[in-house]
Amino acid sequence: MNKKICAILVVMLLMVSMAVGCAPVPVPTETVDMEAMASAVESLQAQSEEIADKMEDLELPEESQMPEYAPEPTPIPEYSAGEQNAIHTGYASEYLGLFWLAPQDEPYQLMTQDQMLEYAGLSPDNPAVQDYSITCEMMALTDGVNLDMRTQQIPISETSAQDYLDNFLETMELSGSISSIEVQQPRVLADIEFAQSSATSLSNNGSTLYHRYFTAKKYDRLITIHLSYDENSTDKAELALTYFQPYSVE
Repeated sequence: MNKKICAILVVMLLMVSMAVGCAPVPVPTETVDMEAMASAVESLQAQSEEIADKMEDLELPEESQMPEYAPEPTPIPEYSAGEQNAIHTGYASEYLGLFWLAPQDEPYQLMTQDQMLEYAGLSPDNPAVQDYSITCEMMALTDGVNLDMRTQQIPISETSAQDYLDNFLETMELSGSISSIEVQQPRVLADIEFAQSSATSLSNNGSTLYHRYFTAKKYDRLITIHLSYDENSTDKAELALTYFQPYSVE
């Protein structure tokens, strides 16, 4: 029963209540037919009981059937690429909420934007580069270790970070770039949980290179970190990951 009918019934109940016991009784000025009045009162009481029975039979929607109102989605801030600080061998991104800073005694070299694009095989004139759909955020090199990070704009409802990473590495394996892919436990870097996978490849001199890939979602972007190192630089590579910290304005 709709709200309009319920409202009418409630009004009728109020009118019956007033007629039966709440309305003021006028002072009679002439003889009253008591039998007729008693009959009218009985009739009103019967109507009141009938209306009350109908109200009890009303089927109200269960709590689970009540309409749900989703909260307003959090607006996505305007994207801006991170910034490198060559003096302190560091990188910071307020948008991604992280920074990377190498100790002064670590001889890391930060690559320029043009060098990163060349390494990634991307042209500065590529539309995806110009509209920031794909951004080479940072690349740091030292003896035996290579660390790079890029972001890619995706629809918010797109596949999960792990699914994206699986598809990406499968494509690389089919191209012969890597092999021996293994899904690892998620890793938290700069308070962000990343899906993680590992792989191997052969260097130009035939030695084994080890690769670790980390992917996470941030707003409408996927962050992908790639860490590669040789067999003599395992500890140094692990240290490079610890240099990621949550973004701070200090």
